[in-house]
Amino acid sequence: ATQSPAASAGFDAVYTDICRLLDSGSWELEYTYVSIGIVEVVIPLHTIEERYSSITYALEDMDNDGSLEMIVLDAMGNTRILAIYAFQNGQLVMTHEGWARARLYRLSDGTLYREGSNGAAYSIFEAYGHRWFTYPKGEEEIEAGYYYAADGSYDPNSAQEITCEEYYAKQAELTQMITTFSVYNFS
Repeated sequence: ATQSPAASAGFDAVYTDICRLLDSGSWELEYTYVSIGIVEVVIPLHTIEERYSSITYALEDMDNDGSLEMIVLDAMGNTRILAIYAFQNGQLVMTHEGWARARLYRLSDGTLYREGSNGAAYSIFEAYGHRWFTYPKGEEEIEAGYYYAADGSYDPNSAQEITCEEYYAKQAELTQMITTFSVYNFS
């Protein structure tokens, strides 16, 4: 049998663990490398074929350190990152994780971009160490405030208040920079 590209790159443990989930369709088993985002995409699907076609992976040196990372993606568009695995100090670890309320993407310049929410009044996106977020304002907290924090903090008292238009314009600008990956299928 031919080795998968993931196994050839040293990520056999991750590949095997994810394939166990794809084969079983069960979250009841114990997994070492399966992220919440992978579970969210895979578990609702009923057949092995659906599960195997729901996620893909890429092998890239995303942080330009000379070593490959294994990036697991939602197969719908191959842009939403569900997990990134890398070797750190000789150990295989998950370095980043994305899920439904904390979506993770790569921008055209290689920067990671995250956007998400924590309910209707709390939206957030971040890139380049900067954070844009909404937070209820006023005594009754009915109105949404829009904020920009150059230091990446999540404190409306120390962040700069911006307009709704500025908030959504910046989000649109960053969203336009999201790129796809060259991917492999799990099999």
